[in-house]
Amino acid sequence: MLGEALSLAAAVTWSLSVVLFGMRSDLPPLALNLFKNTFAAVLLVLTLTALDASDGLRSAGGFSQSRSVLEWATLALSGFVGITIGDTLLFTALNRLGAGRLAIVECAYAPCMLMMSVLFLGEPVGWWLIGGGTLVLSGVLIAATEAPIKLESSADSLPSLQPSERRWSGVVFGLLAMVTM
Repeated sequence: MLGEALSLAAAVTWSLSVVLFGMRSDLPPLALNLFKNTFAAVLLVLTLTALDASDGLRSAGGFSQSRSVLEWATLALSGFVGITIGDTLLFTALNRLGAGRLAIVECAYAPCMLMMSVLFLGEPVGWWLIGGGTLVLSGVLIAATEAPIKLESSADSLPSLQPSERRWSGVVFGLLAMVTM
């Protein structure tokens, strides 16, 4: 039950943060990401310190320093791609689409996860998974680009893009963000 509650809390927290970051669409995506990562690093250090002080980290079998250099390098590269590149792409998409349309594009995360599981983990895939993933991606493209977008103050930062170009580029940045995450 705790796992389900924490999973739901993570989803709600992520949704609220996307809305709050969307309210600052006048800031460049890289600046938003730098702020977010700095804030998260401080919270991570505080959490690890608290867990280590209470011996919770060792008893959970967590942060083992006996990992190989390759394992640590893989973890660092994964974090760099997902957090630095992926979130910058996500903030770019947020600036171009707004929080509501970005929520639709984020539905592409599950098919991207499926694709990566097949490519990197050798997961078996059947026609129903391919069909379901195709339907989700088709729905994302249709729903995210259907109606005219209301241009807000962030439009000033991209004066050369027409509304439809802005939507499509936002969808592309959002899909790239889902792949990198």
